[in-house]
Amino acid sequence: MLEKKNLDAAIFYNSEFPRINPNMVYFSGYTGLGVLVVPQRKEPFLIAPEMEAQKAKKSMIKKVFSMHKKRFFESISDIIRKNGIKTKNIAIDKNNFTLNSFKYFRIITGLYEKERIKFFKNFI
Repeated sequence: MLEKKNLDAAIFYNSEFPRINPNMVYFSGYTGLGVLVVPQRKEPFLIAPEMEAQKAKKSMIKKVFSMHKKRFFESISDIIRKNGIKTKNIAIDKNNFTLNSFKYFRIITGLYEKERIKFFKNFI
């Protein structure tokens, strides 16, 4: 689906408890805080706070990275870059991104142009 839509990756995000992103749970089985990155040509991986790492490792996703920085989106950006994931065209689940999170995410990842982020709309 990502290749068909010309997307480099899809990103699912859980930022608040008890509000859980159902799409993230569906694709990973993980209900904690963090991010699921589904690259077009690589294995998906989870990024979770250190306190959630053990819980994340029990999910369906084999690759789990712990955040080591205090800044949530900065950690996510670093881990995505270190894994060689392109971020030119990504898809995010807009129903689970707050406006502040979305703005900060765009700044950290360098995604300033609206055309570069595609929102899930009947994606699944």
